[in-house]
Amino acid sequence: MACGRFLVSDTILPENLIQVAQDHILYDEKKVIFLPNINDQKEFPSSISGQETYTYDDLSERTGKVEGEYVLLGGDYYIIRLENKKLIKVPSEDFLIVTDFIIETLEVNGG
Repeated sequence: MACGRFLVSDTILPENLIQVAQDHILYDEKKVIFLPNINDQKEFPSSISGQETYTYDDLSERTGKVEGEYVLLGGDYYIIRLENKKLIKVPSEDFLIVTDFIIETLEVNGG
């Protein structure tokens, strides 16, 4: 049984998301890793359905890909697809504090 009018899958983005303003810096499709030992953020990340809440210790060193930054429930959130396909929302003001970008480098053979 779901609390609320709509049940949202934690692996499928809802159709009614509002993208943040286009002049905002976007990190769509960037790969990120959660930093360890982040305990002082005021709002914890949660699943996009709101059915599961995480601590930053739960997410420490987990990786994912940024799906986008959206307006949800009156606030701006980055939505990250974890390696297990679950979608979580992280408050935009916390995003650069609790994550780091994974820089993909090309390996060059023979030199």
